[in-house]
Amino acid sequence: MLKHLSAAHAPFTRFFGYGIVFGLSLVLGSVLMAKVPYENEQIEARVALMNTQKTALSVLTDMASGRRAFNKRHARDAKNTLIETTKGIKPHFKHIEMDAHTLARPNLWTNWEDFELRAKNAQRAAKRLNPRSADTLRQSLPAMIKGCHSCHERYKLQDREFTTH
Repeated sequence: MLKHLSAAHAPFTRFFGYGIVFGLSLVLGSVLMAKVPYENEQIEARVALMNTQKTALSVLTDMASGRRAFNKRHARDAKNTLIETTKGIKPHFKHIEMDAHTLARPNLWTNWEDFELRAKNAQRAAKRLNPRSADTLRQSLPAMIKGCHSCHERYKLQDREFTTH
């Protein structure tokens, strides 16, 4: 009789066992993937600045590509965010700060004048964004993207995690 009960409950036991293993894997994976707190406030501020720019640029690229409905107010807000945050590039990177969170290459500081010029070009491109319509946005957006990529190609390490910008 005991063998009969064990055999009858084997699928449940097996399923339950797999569920526990899966659940523990999720918990352990979450713990291992948790972000380590920033040790350096300047680097944390730089990362926040770049993430703010990435978010604003994503709003504009989504509108320009048709993935998001064009909204003039939202486009103007994203433009203003890019104008303000590009002003902060030079001050946020002025001091040589490196830790596990930074994606800045050390050559950024040895080529400071070039970096400043690229940051200034990104700010000019942000000011020239034209959010009056989806068409004018599409025409003005490539210069902004080029401004971002110009710096990133030369002064940014490869991301350590999947990002789109």
